[in-house]
Amino acid sequence: MWFKEIEELLKKEKPKELPLRDFTPSAVGVPLSVRKGNLSLTFILRTMKVNHPGQIGFPGGQYETKDGTLYNTVLREVEEELGIKKELIYLLGQLSDQTTPTKFWIRPFVILIPGNIEYKPENKIEVEKVLSIPILNFKKTIGFYGVEFWESNTRIWGVTARIMEEHFRKINLKV
Repeated sequence: MWFKEIEELLKKEKPKELPLRDFTPSAVGVPLSVRKGNLSLTFILRTMKVNHPGQIGFPGGQYETKDGTLYNTVLREVEEELGIKKELIYLLGQLSDQTTPTKFWIRPFVILIPGNIEYKPENKIEVEKVLSIPILNFKKTIGFYGVEFWESNTRIWGVTARIMEEHFRKINLKV
């Protein structure tokens, strides 16, 4: 599937924007790329030194006033966590806001990143490793916490899995 097609599919349905209330505003990038000929999603594996230790998620974080916008939060975090400069990132679309039990309010942005780049996380305290997984390798299941996606022994669950589920639905992808 070509990225312009994905961009058009993401525009067809307006994302749900939730009120902020007393949640912490944050944003994540949902990075798409073509790596080794496969349409892939990129994730970070969090270190054991931070909140949500050892979990797999999209690059992102809390909004900071200096960001100005939530999309700028994504650009800053992708540079810190993947080592990709903002000039190399292309916005494809926005997904629906999500909230977590830990009181984070998350706005996901689907972004296109270069597929031929080596990831060089600047933030080694947060990022243990960067994972790029071909989308067609995922298997969807329902677990104790709701929807989950598996690739071999890699389990993605929680808010990351909910974001993936919406993304796959919007681009008409069945896994």
